[in-house]
Amino acid sequence: MAKYLAVFGRSSACVCFALVLAASAAGVDLQVAPGDSPITISGKVGDDSTFIKRITLLAPKEAVPELTLFPGDLTDSAGAVIASSQIAVTSPAKIELPQNTPKIIEIKIAGVKIPGTYKGNLLFLQPGKGFTPVITVPIEVTAQVFPSLVLRKSGDTLKIQLIDCWRVGCWLARTLQPSASNGAYPVDFDNNGLNEYNVVLSATGQGETTHRPLSEVLQIPTQATVAPKPIYTLRIEAQGGAQVTRLLPDRYSGIVQLNPPHNEAPIKIPTEVDVRSGPLWPLVVLISGILVGRLLKYMKDKGGPQSDLLLRYYQLDARMSRQPADAQLLQTAMAAVKVRIYDMELDGAKADLDTLQNRWSVLCHLRQVEATLALYNGNPGVPAIVQSIQEARNLISQGQDVNAAAQIQQIDAAVRALAVPQGAAPQVATAYRSAVAFAAKAQTAAVATTTGPAKPAPYVLLISWITGMSDQVRAEGTLWVARPLLYVLLLVALVVVGISQLYMKNPIFGSDPLADYFGIAAWGMSSDVASRSLTSIKLGS
Repeated sequence: MAKYLAVFGRSSACVCFALVLAASAAGVDLQVAPGDSPITISGKVGDDSTFIKRITLLAPKEAVPELTLFPGDLTDSAGAVIASSQIAVTSPAKIELPQNTPKIIEIKIAGVKIPGTYKGNLLFLQPGKGFTPVITVPIEVTAQVFPSLVLRKSGDTLKIQLIDCWRVGCWLARTLQPSASNGAYPVDFDNNGLNEYNVVLSATGQGETTHRPLSEVLQIPTQATVAPKPIYTLRIEAQGGAQVTRLLPDRYSGIVQLNPPHNEAPIKIPTEVDVRSGPLWPLVVLISGILVGRLLKYMKDKGGPQSDLLLRYYQLDARMSRQPADAQLLQTAMAAVKVRIYDMELDGAKADLDTLQNRWSVLCHLRQVEATLALYNGNPGVPAIVQSIQEARNLISQGQDVNAAAQIQQIDAAVRALAVPQGAAPQVATAYRSAVAFAAKAQTAAVATTTGPAKPAPYVLLISWITGMSDQVRAEGTLWVARPLLYVLLLVALVVVGISQLYMKNPIFGSDPLADYFGIAAWGMSSDVASRSLTSIKLGS
């Protein structure tokens, strides 16, 4: 048999001629459908599923009960061989040809590893007829190496962090997170292509919140050229703050897809792009929050007590303005108290305010005594008492509270010594009780005399110089602006946070009224930290 095959393998032309003679001698007429001879198969090296060919056989004169494929080796010009053992009929399992009825058979070549063009013949024999072929069919196999890209493990998922920024914000972004400021992101592939070829690219996906297409966030070219190198790097450009199209903060999820040529399966790269706002405004908000926190601490430790004293000062000043003559006596002391409030000498200022309120009460009582003395018109003792009242006022204006109390005792005694005019008993009794009560208060109201405003503390001067604000501006601003403004801002913040957390994030709010409304009410009552802050700075607290 080996000798027989060697003879037939030398030349295709000789083999065909010998087979035709053998078929004629055997008296069997077997035909191949037009276009199926020679058999041509093209496939991809390493992929057996591409080396399959169907041909049609016909026995026009008489049936052929069984045929067996006996292939020869296929060779190419470089000497590579496809062995006969790699060639087989996969369908049907038994080749039977009824008379004048076409029969389709499937031929498969397996294990092709070397590219090239292989040529040879397929011999169809009848069992029991020896090596005499019924028909021989030339075959040509073209094995190709199609270029392919294989995504490297390091790039199986593309994660990109971008920042939506502008000018100064972009500079801050590059400083804080350089990796998020890259202009391009590489994706590596293993490439077995021997020649340059093109791939088609596309991106699909959208933002979770904005629903903006992924293709607007990433700059994906419609086509890329793959050079014949073992590793191919695809660079995906990302939109940044300097681009014409501004980014919107969101999480964009989708797929970047590459479609290689030759009907290769597309390569899909899961992609996730996180876009955050630029750091400029977050920094502004953070710094503002720190300043507000410091302001709250100042309000709690100093600003609140200072505002309370300043408000008390203005209330006393308003009462004194109704009696300008008496108010003029205390103007120097009032100015000194205001300076101490501005200088944050709160303990001393509080004691001074208590003293001034006592002095103002004394002056009011003296005015009442003067009004009572009008009932004693013509009494020779009244001018002396009026003179003593004026002296008491002078002592009060000078801050000599102890001496003023002694003077008032003398006034009290003098008033009691006056003869009561007929019909004036009720008025005289009222004046007497007022004088006695006033004398008791005046004796306990002695305080140190205030000689003038104290020198501001060094740290107060430093703060005033740094902030550019005087003590007066800071104290007045705290009373009339900071306290009511902070109260409103904190109240609004509580409302916004509560609505955002319990209402906006609940798409079915109100479906369970008891739980929903009770929950939002309980949240508001449980905000004890903010509530205590509100209570501590509330105007007039």
